[in-house]
Amino acid sequence: MDAECSTAPMRFAPSCSHRNARGRGVRLNYQKENPRPENRGHTPPRAGRGTLTTDTTTLHSAQHAEAYALTKWGFEVGALNGKAPYTRHGFKDFTTDERTLERWWRKWPTANIGARPPSWAVVLDVDVRSGGLDSWETITGTPNYPTNTIVTITGTGGAHVWYRLPYTAPLNGVAAPGIDVKHHSGYLVMPGSIHPTTGRKYRCARWCVPEKIPELPHLWRKHVYKPPRPARRAMPVNLQAKDIAGLVRFVESLQEGGRNNGLWWAILTALERGHDIAPLVAAGESIGLPATEISAVVRSARARATRRGGEAMEVA
Repeated sequence: MDAECSTAPMRFAPSCSHRNARGRGVRLNYQKENPRPENRGHTPPRAGRGTLTTDTTTLHSAQHAEAYALTKWGFEVGALNGKAPYTRHGFKDFTTDERTLERWWRKWPTANIGARPPSWAVVLDVDVRSGGLDSWETITGTPNYPTNTIVTITGTGGAHVWYRLPYTAPLNGVAAPGIDVKHHSGYLVMPGSIHPTTGRKYRCARWCVPEKIPELPHLWRKHVYKPPRPARRAMPVNLQAKDIAGLVRFVESLQEGGRNNGLWWAILTALERGHDIAPLVAAGESIGLPATEISAVVRSARARATRRGGEAMEVA
């Protein structure tokens, strides 16, 4: 079995992260004379009696161990009251600092675990109650989740499927009905947590070393990324003070759909710079603009130039 992507059960807690995190210098020592401290009230186990430890800190519960292991993979984590962060600033307080985690889980030993996806990651949050599995099958052609990345089965039977962003661009909040897009501006409930309504545990179905998380497949990109905005024609900004010829060339290059706006900008620029606008009127006629539209453009540009303090020159 590949050591970097696995479905093997973990030794100390329900998530998959510990098995691999131990290879990163995390050693979890469990005192076997006590049962695993997992959702058994809010009293932390006494030191030496059911206590998880590392080389540097005491782990107050299995949930604390989960959180600690995740930080060793670089994930910012936080303590959750059900699904809501306990801390004042919410997920913005999530951290990799083990002393902060020790303080949180000493105070809330059975708190759920939240994690903020890194800036390079995107997570597809499949909600089976809202048709997410149907959307997944429609887009991917299969009801199955991938086997080469991190997959969490949620407390309602849904899934969190992790991918690496192939490039930086604005993301949608929803990829499809029942499938939300989670990223660095939010957080996820992680394995080892208990769903506050169903009482079922979030569990790790697949674990993958974060560096091996694959890129978002092409079939998902049009659903995850926002569509690009239509490109706007760039207006020239480096004209010389007396370059009326440049303005004329600009008007003559205008295409249908942008002619009125382009002519308006050119005439306004000419008026503000004290140029004669007759060559621009002629250029507007040469590209097929009706005289009535040109006159309306001239009136509008002259009104704007007057408000800005420009010179309103008459058409010769």
